[in-house]
Order: sequence, then C-alpha cells, then structure tokens
Amino acid sequence: MVPMLGFLLALVLVYAGGLTLAAWLAVRPRRLPIVLHPAQLGVDSVRVDVPGEVGDLHAWWIAPAEPVGVVVFAHGYYLNRAEWVVEAARFRAKGYACLLFDFRAFGGSPGTVTSVGFRERADVISTVEWARAHVPAGTPVGAWGSSMGAAAVAFAAGERPELFDFVVLDSSPVVPLADT
Repeated sequence: MVPMLGFLLALVLVYAGGLTLAAWLAVRPRRLPIVLHPAQLGVDSVRVDVPGEVGDLHAWWIAPAEPVGVVVFAHGYYLNRAEWVVEAARFRAKGYACLLFDFRAFGGSPGTVTSVGFRERADVISTVEWARAHVPAGTPVGAWGSSMGAAAVAFAAGERPELFDFVVLDSSPVVPLADT
C-alpha cells in the first residue's frame, strides 16, 4: 500500500508541475515575426510608437487625408499587428483610418508577460486615445478586437466607454474579472 501512495503522490506532483509550467509559459508568449506589411498590399502606412503603460507600443498608422472614421485593430493571442493588414486595407479603401498595434509582450512592443486581455485594456485605451488625437474632432473612433484583443477591447470599453463610438468583438474568450 505504501509504494502505491508514493507512486500516486509522485504522479500528482508531476501533474501539478506540468500545469504550473504550462501556465507560466502561457503568459509569456513567444513572439511571432511580422509576416505581412501594409505595403505588400499597396497600402501606405507609417510606423508609429504609441505611448503605453509598459513602454511604446509598435503600430502602423494607415490614414487617408480626410478619414470618415478610425478603426483601432486589436490582435489575438500569440499574434501581432500583421493579423489585421488585409482588413485594414479594405477599411482604408472605404475611407477609414486604421491603427494596427502590437499588444505588450507581442510583436515589437515591450514587455514579457500577458494577462490575455485584462491588463491589455490599458494598451487599447492608449491606442484609441492616440488615434483620437490624430484625426479631426468629431471623427468616429472605435476598436475591433479578435480573441484576446476582443477581451481587451471589452475591458477597455467598460472602463472608458466615452472613448469609443463603436466596438466589434470577435471570438472573445471568457476571462476572469479580477486582476491576476
């Protein structure tokens, strides 16, 4: 009986260790390279740095002379701003300015840890404020998030609803409502 308890204890420890390692790795994402640039689709863009909570967030600003609105695109978990290049090209063709940015710990932005949306809400708020400051007053500004980006946009809109004229939430995960 004692050898069986020892085996079960060892099994539980290995399992718990594996879960701990998986959680540690999940909040420290590997950075994927930028695989698509707006120029590859014939879209002019400017690389900008948006001041953020953990440092400057890397972004592309795609803007016509007189935009009809602005869409801030928030990428999903494990991705980067390149996720939105095709959609941004479509919106730019309809007269919208677009801001595609890398969340903290993704793409070219600083940081090493993600909270998968909760702390990233500050990144969304910073980018939406930046976009508002770079278009004429009264221009509608909103955000479109996918996956983790959708969670971050939802948290940001809940915290600062006055910043958003519209939000689009695509495939938002269920995330905890407390800072973890």
